[in-house]
Amino acid sequence: MQFTLIEFEGSRFVTAHIEFSPGSLKLGYDLGHIRGVNWPTFTGIHRADELWNDTCFEFFIGDPTCDAYVELNVSPSGGWNCYQFESYRDQMARSDAFSVESIDGRKAPKFGATIRTEILINESILIAPTVVLKEPDGTMRYFAIKHGIKPDFHERAHQVLVSPEVLGGT
Repeated sequence: MQFTLIEFEGSRFVTAHIEFSPGSLKLGYDLGHIRGVNWPTFTGIHRADELWNDTCFEFFIGDPTCDAYVELNVSPSGGWNCYQFESYRDQMARSDAFSVESIDGRKAPKFGATIRTEILINESILIAPTVVLKEPDGTMRYFAIKHGIKPDFHERAHQVLVSPEVLGGT
């Protein structure tokens, strides 16, 4: 499954590829012609917090019938984390729903990760691949399927509903 992620208040875009299979999620991001991105040096796969303060590739997933959702963050540095929210930006807690198995594309313009997961996709779900790019001068750029008046990846209105058949998660 492929998505075009558009830049908040900009004209650039990133292409995201998502592939779900039982026990696994593969994420791929292609920056295309975007240059001048701070690309953290790979230091090994490890859990880390606040990865969104630098170049970071993210994935949101939630059940459309309830407010809870999961956020996955993965950095080219190898840092990753997974958080569970009970509702919009509420009760953030570390989660084991995802864990990073491998990282590919440790240099721009491509990034990929293979993720282990116990999440089984039997019903339609809300998803949102997203990207935060940090430029050398500290400017942050945000890429998502949709944006509102500010970049906010947690907003359900900026996520898409997909069926298990489309994701390949049955």
